[in-house]
Amino acid sequence: GGPSMVRAAAKNHPSVAVVVDPASYGAVLAAVDAGGFTLEARKILAAKAFRHTAEYDVAVAGWLSSVAEPEGAELPSWIGGTWTRSAVLRYGENPHQQAALYTGAAGHGLAQAEQLHGKEMSYNNYTDADAAWRAAWDQDKACAAIIKHANPCGIAVSDISIADAHLKAHECDPLSAFGGVIAVNREVSVEMAERVADIFTEVIVAPGYEDGAVEVLSRKKNVRLLRATPPQSGYTEWRQI
Repeated sequence: GGPSMVRAAAKNHPSVAVVVDPASYGAVLAAVDAGGFTLEARKILAAKAFRHTAEYDVAVAGWLSSVAEPEGAELPSWIGGTWTRSAVLRYGENPHQQAALYTGAAGHGLAQAEQLHGKEMSYNNYTDADAAWRAAWDQDKACAAIIKHANPCGIAVSDISIADAHLKAHECDPLSAFGGVIAVNREVSVEMAERVADIFTEVIVAPGYEDGAVEVLSRKKNVRLLRATPPQSGYTEWRQI
């Protein structure tokens, strides 16, 4: 079938250019107009082809494994996955370490968040934001969570407003909250934004921002403002140990 033809063409890349990604069409047409492909260009196309069939194989293997599981099995006996590098981060957990962000085909998680303002995200920004985001969405009521260096500085809920929830969370430990990451499970209101704008904050994560809230928060040019979809349930979480 198709995957076999793609793999065969990729194996024969010294003589054949195989194209599986519409995003490559422009470069392919330019190469044809210029008289043909270099070996290096065919290698790049072949690598894309093998990645494409690898993702297909993982999807098929995952589905077949799931339907073949014994009745009542709660966790899969086999897990496969592929990831694509989305960004090279400034450094890892410490300045002498390297880090990059990789995303999977499933398309969920904080890695898919839209950044509305601020500097690029760092490794520590992502880990703290993810912890705060999960904590905030553990609650049904309006909730704010503040995390700094993987430690909770304050988590609070409110029946009144998200601004009230943030005020309570901040008052848990105002000193440690300085330079922390804030996540909320409601839209950031202008009232909350006015208060947060006076506090040094690395990242704010929310499902949305009321009209005017981003403008208020953008007074601080470096604060990172993320808009993210709520965490999904029902998927397997991986952790390297």
